Amino acid sequence: MFRAIGIVIMLITIRVLMPEVFHAGEHALIQFFALAGNVFVHAPTDISKDLSQLSAAGYSPRPAPMPIYR
Repeated sequence: MFRAIGIVIMLITIRVLMPEVFHAGEHALIQFFALAGNVFVHAPTDISKDLSQLSAAGYSPRPAPMPIYR
């Protein structure tokens, strides 16, 4: 709980003392999560479409063999 309080105090301090740094970090996080959301919206349908095309062609993926360490 004290870590959370410390993080909140640190964020408020950064926002008050260095507003440009705070807004740059905020902008970077917004862009990152927008990209992640975009990837998760499109990727599952593309993967399932690719797998259905492969299975229609008669290809079934097999797991890779485990390495042998000596």
